[in-house]
Amino acid sequence: MKKLRPTARLDERPFWEEDEGPRGPTAEVQTSSPVPSVVDGYRIGAILGQGGTATVFAATDPEGREWALKAILADDTSAANVGREAKLLAKVRHASIPRVDRVGTLPSGRPYLVMERVEGRPLSDVLAESGPLPWPEVKALLVDLLDALAALHGEGLVHRDVKPANVLIRPAAPRLSLVDFGITRQVKGGLVPPTTAHVVRGTLEYMSPEQLAGEPIDASSDVFSAGVLAFEAATGEVPWGTGGGVQGRRKAITRAPSLLRPRQIPARDFATLTRLLAVDRVSRFPSAHVARAQLALTR
Repeated sequence: MKKLRPTARLDERPFWEEDEGPRGPTAEVQTSSPVPSVVDGYRIGAILGQGGTATVFAATDPEGREWALKAILADDTSAANVGREAKLLAKVRHASIPRVDRVGTLPSGRPYLVMERVEGRPLSDVLAESGPLPWPEVKALLVDLLDALAALHGEGLVHRDVKPANVLIRPAAPRLSLVDFGITRQVKGGLVPPTTAHVVRGTLEYMSPEQLAGEPIDASSDVFSAGVLAFEAATGEVPWGTGGGVQGRRKAITRAPSLLRPRQIPARDFATLTRLLAVDRVSRFPSAHVARAQLALTR
């Protein structure tokens, strides 16, 4: 079976940047560490990840506990902006969502935040290595993912980029962690307004029709993405295929016939899955909490 290679996220902009303002300059990749060996008592270790606006380091606190320190490098980012990110995440209390421990400022004046360090493998890597997973395993992961999304949505936040690369499979409980809140947004008036009119942000293969259209979205868009993730994890393919760019993908979803049930997914569970994947958001589950409860009934 041909293994799917999802496109990169269509926008890498961190969600502390304002919607209306221009995108600020991005820091160049540092040739030497911009972070000293000790920051406010945390011993700094190897680089865990690096992007245009931030570098993430391993960090150890005085009690020997391991964390991840995220140093913000974008020239126009302030401590207040990073505090906004920390406050958004700190409101969410769930075992499958990394928690924020501290926000501070480096000697250079650049802000940083210390977050829970999560050990695990991206689901995308697991699928690329082993192929589709047995449906009972996928179902258990989907229940846990919907539970995490319910906690996020309960605080008025929509992730907007639910996909296998942003779900870490952990060696011990909890079974997964939802990560990468780079384009997470707050709900305003029941919807998340588009960052810029008709500009699409997310990862093409996992986006809901309304997200693909650059329209305001709500929590049901994350529910749709979770359904795409589960379908791919069980079958090795995303629903409706890939390719064709944003408009081609949207047409493929809105004009395609109903999905056929794969043999490995029981009929009752497939009925739930197809409701997650409803093109019309009104036909989807009203919340991740309700969707999780429905799946749990068939365990």
